[in-house]
Amino acid sequence: MVPWRKDEAVKRCQVAIKEKLRPSPAKFGPATVVWNGSDPGVDYERSIYDISGPVDVQDAFGATVRRKYLCVVFREHSDGTWLISESTVINR
Repeated sequence: MVPWRKDEAVKRCQVAIKEKLRPSPAKFGPATVVWNGSDPGVDYERSIYDISGPVDVQDAFGATVRRKYLCVVFREHSDGTWLISESTVINR
């Protein structure tokens, strides 16, 4: 089994969010990672995590605004690959 690394899941999520925000630059705040299925210490088929946090982006006028991002990430235990099931940016 490939060891579970929270930072890898967060990076994968943030890459997906940056793709949604292009061409606007994105600056991410601290992420919250919540286990949502399976046990990261046990070799099940998949582990599911909810990742969320603040992201600062530029609006149409160039002003920086804070948004919230959310991802649902699956970890394939066979090879350690992180797969994004869902990625969303919420306008507050």
